[in-house]
Amino acid sequence: MADFPDWTRATLISGKDGSGNIVPILVDEAGQINILVRGDDGTGTVRTVRVDSLGQLYTVLRGAGGVDIAVDANGNLSAVLKGQYAGDLHVIAVDAQGRIEAFGLDSEDQWGQTLCIGNAELAGRLQSPKAWDWRGNVYYQNDFRHGIGNVLKYGGGTGTAIALNATYWINGGYSLKLTGGSDGNLDAYINVLLDHPPSDRLGLEAFFSCTTDFDYIYLKLILYKAGKIYHAGLMLDSVAPPSVKYINSAGVWTTIGTSFVGVSINAFNHMKIVADFSTFKYIRAMWGDTEYDLSAQSVYQPSTGYLNQMIAEFYLKSRSGHNDVCYLDYLICTVGEPD
Repeated sequence: MADFPDWTRATLISGKDGSGNIVPILVDEAGQINILVRGDDGTGTVRTVRVDSLGQLYTVLRGAGGVDIAVDANGNLSAVLKGQYAGDLHVIAVDAQGRIEAFGLDSEDQWGQTLCIGNAELAGRLQSPKAWDWRGNVYYQNDFRHGIGNVLKYGGGTGTAIALNATYWINGGYSLKLTGGSDGNLDAYINVLLDHPPSDRLGLEAFFSCTTDFDYIYLKLILYKAGKIYHAGLMLDSVAPPSVKYINSAGVWTTIGTSFVGVSINAFNHMKIVADFSTFKYIRAMWGDTEYDLSAQSVYQPSTGYLNQMIAEFYLKSRSGHNDVCYLDYLICTVGEPD
């Protein structure tokens, strides 16, 4: 190495090529080391990696199927994530903020639906009587294990009574015994006053047994909204022929099916009514193992009212001359009911 200025230390940089030969690494007239980057294209062919006119290195990402992975104008890399279930790929969705949400899933319920349950709902269901229809989130429930609570009691006629009972129950050690009057109004019923929830897709479910025959039993959801009062109701009518009825938009109880109530103090029965008060349409009615599609039917709007309130009602109508008895094991109100 000659002809270098005084006080200059020159260094020869060498590298080993692919064949094991030592080759000098050259610099340009400005002393810059230029590197030619090459890569194997996957078929064994070595190809040069190119840069643009500004020396920027661009990469095009491709999947195994030869499809390019897209990058938007801001340089964000977008990807559709999929997971495998039963041999098929399914898209993994995100929420409005781009977050992937994970839920614990139960297997299909008795209505053939696989449901997700969030932590808050799971906590609400622990030690809960809700086990018949899992749809909807629990807004209010009372199985009377801690007393009657905020339940309002009503009744008319001789012998009418409503009281806690610790003899016949399935959940919580207590039920609410309703005895209808033998004359006068012939009834015994309860109301639960609740605040108007954010969701207008509401359900009301009851679990009860009867020791005798009765005239009829019904569940009713009453909602105050926009200056009006709306009713959605489901009735079990024991007058021959026994029938299941809903209250239609004209306020008339209308038959939708047949009802055979187990008249036994030990035979508890389920019933549920579900409605969407944002559209003022029913969703469904349920009695035992039968579900009725009421999505084409409108709820009843009998009057006006300006309370911000919802009322859940369970009603027993006794036969004339009888003090018919019903044991209400629980009452549950749900919100966010699906179709």
